[in-house]
Amino acid sequence: MKKRLTLLFVSLLAFGCVDETYDLSTLKSDELAIGDDNSVFTAPLLTLSVSIGEISNGNVDLVEMCREADAWLPDVLPGGAEAVDVETLMGERGTEAQTAYLTGPDGLLTALMDEIDADPQGGKLVEIAEMIHGSERYRKAFDDLAPGLFPSDAQLEEYVGVFQSLYGEPGTRELIRSGIESCARQFLTLDLNMTVEAFVLDGIDVGSDVRKMITGNGDGKVSISLFGDIATDLPLEFSAEPSFKRGAGPTASSGETLFRFPVFTVSAENELPTAIAETEISSEALNTLFEEQTSINLQARLKRYFPRQEVTSRQGIVAHLKVRRKGALIFNN
Repeated sequence: MKKRLTLLFVSLLAFGCVDETYDLSTLKSDELAIGDDNSVFTAPLLTLSVSIGEISNGNVDLVEMCREADAWLPDVLPGGAEAVDVETLMGERGTEAQTAYLTGPDGLLTALMDEIDADPQGGKLVEIAEMIHGSERYRKAFDDLAPGLFPSDAQLEEYVGVFQSLYGEPGTRELIRSGIESCARQFLTLDLNMTVEAFVLDGIDVGSDVRKMITGNGDGKVSISLFGDIATDLPLEFSAEPSFKRGAGPTASSGETLFRFPVFTVSAENELPTAIAETEISSEALNTLFEEQTSINLQARLKRYFPRQEVTSRQGIVAHLKVRRKGALIFNN
């Protein structure tokens, strides 16, 4: 799927002082140079905008993922933490740390069950019951756990009432507790993640003269690099390692990697956009971006999640990329 992608043609053309209708071959010179080997020319290249609908956990979109996360997490995180350490939940710091973070004295599941027990007919249990009723996957899990206890065609209010009654009965309370803990554990350790759909770039038509000017037209003295910044207003902190590949879809997944930025971390906590480090790109790779269809994969990995914050369709991720060329601009006739 093609993403919202703003190409800054005007800036590039102004940067090159030419446009596609201006024929450089009319100049009465074999070669025209602007600047020297120490000159540096910088111009905007493109802006990538990731909408909330282009982010998911592989099963549901980001809005639904956040809703489920808020239900399975205690309203107050242990230790007064502002965010959930997703890397620990996913076992990236080891099994022992993962277990302690979930079920230790200060674990997330421990705090969740304590919150429910403090008000067994109150808000958190109702929130969980409402989410289960609206999810075929969770309804099936509880139907399998307690066959016949939940009416199959119950409306929301009836379902929540049954859920509260079962939790309040000594004979079924532990059964419902175990179902809550099991579903919460599965979600927090497997489903609290993010995937960003790849961008498809159908070339950048800046005109052959500007393209040759930027890429150096095979001049080995030219140094070209890409850099920029990225920001998000989503309640997330994530790492990213953007890569550019030739082609799109299945072709791109097995295709040649043209260029890759080093890993960086983006967080909604940051007041300023995160810098994307300046990274050298070959003339050949940049020419491919200009001329062919390529895919840009953000390769995002969720690191922290900030629960119970508003998530709307107006939010997303925005990255601005620039191209920098070191060396004189050469126009050949």
